[in-house]
Amino acid sequence: MLGNARRKFQVPHPTLPDACNVAFWNANRGYYNMLEHIPFFLINLALAYEYTPVYCGVAACLWAVGRIIYTHDYAYQGPDARSRGFMISVLSSMSLLGVAILKSGLMPW
Repeated sequence: MLGNARRKFQVPHPTLPDACNVAFWNANRGYYNMLEHIPFFLINLALAYEYTPVYCGVAACLWAVGRIIYTHDYAYQGPDARSRGFMISVLSSMSLLGVAILKSGLMPW
């Protein structure tokens, strides 16, 4: 359907990034990667907030800092350098999920 719509409305295919736009496309991809991770983070935050609201605030700040570092490193140093920010944000989000699971009594121990 997309191909037919492109022909009908005469919308050309997007061009590949050239050498001068690599930083922009990397920053753009970092931004969209953050958008992809927001629902997972917000669900974990909502689940854990009932049990530890202060910890949730700290984890939210860490997640935001991690995403900023991720996007910055991705934009200016390339895809290979993005692991530092990714680990900060994912560990923050996963810790919220861990708190929610442990405090809710879903685990028998």
